[in-house]
Amino acid sequence: MKTLLKILTLGLICLICQPIFAQKNAKLKHDFEKIIRSKHSFPFNGVVIVSKNGKTMYEKVHFWYYPCRKFVS
Repeated sequence: MKTLLKILTLGLICLICQPIFAQKNAKLKHDFEKIIRSKHSFPFNGVVIVSKNGKTMYEKVHFWYYPCRKFVS
């Protein structure tokens, strides 16, 4: 009887907690753009690719160009 109660309790907890810990897919592109363009971090140079089950959900190529300085000799 105690074992059955433990199994049922564990199953109930798993069913309730699943939506709480699931990732929210809303505004995914906006969140990545916000991180890349943040003014409080170092400039980002590179490529970001996010895929799920073999399908590309987000891709971005971003290079931060530093101004060229001309030195007069």
